[in-house]
Amino acid sequence: MSQSKRPSVPGFATLTPARVPAVPAPVRLDGDALLERVFDVIARYTVQPSAHAYVALALYAAYTHAAGVFDYAPRLLLTSAEKRSGKTRTMEVVGNLCHAPLFAANATVAALFRSLDTPRTVLFDEADTIFGTKIKAEQNEDLRGLINAGFQRGTPVLRTVGPNHTPPSSTPSPPWSWPRSDACPTRSPTAP
Repeated sequence: MSQSKRPSVPGFATLTPARVPAVPAPVRLDGDALLERVFDVIARYTVQPSAHAYVALALYAAYTHAAGVFDYAPRLLLTSAEKRSGKTRTMEVVGNLCHAPLFAANATVAALFRSLDTPRTVLFDEADTIFGTKIKAEQNEDLRGLINAGFQRGTPVLRTVGPNHTPPSSTPSPPWSWPRSDACPTRSPTAP
């Protein structure tokens, strides 16, 4: 559009590059203060066995936001000898502090695999119903494989997708979390 045909907009002519509003600078966060706030939220809405548990939960939530720069992905396993002791509530509170939480219960491997095309934090509830007995654990070997492969960057979980059955270009390695009661075996779903 030529100068003569430019629409008349008040202030348009005075808007020069020197007067263009600057993009705000990124907010500098005080990491210590942020972790203390996360700790306080977890302490406000959950009851944990020790102060160390609150620290571990706060650090795990912080880790999920930077998981892409780590080569290994720690797992968060919430355990209790008693049912109805607040494991799911803890998972909900921590999950809402994590990066892109994906709350799941009794999900299929295919559904989880397709949900991980973008970085997510998987929070898998009722793990004892999936891995609680040897028979159930054997029936869920594909899910165990997906969880195990996500522990180390570059460990592929090969599946084909779409009508051409092409494998995806990336492999999921999300942070995982699950609660279990004493009914679940003492080893985690990722243990060999």
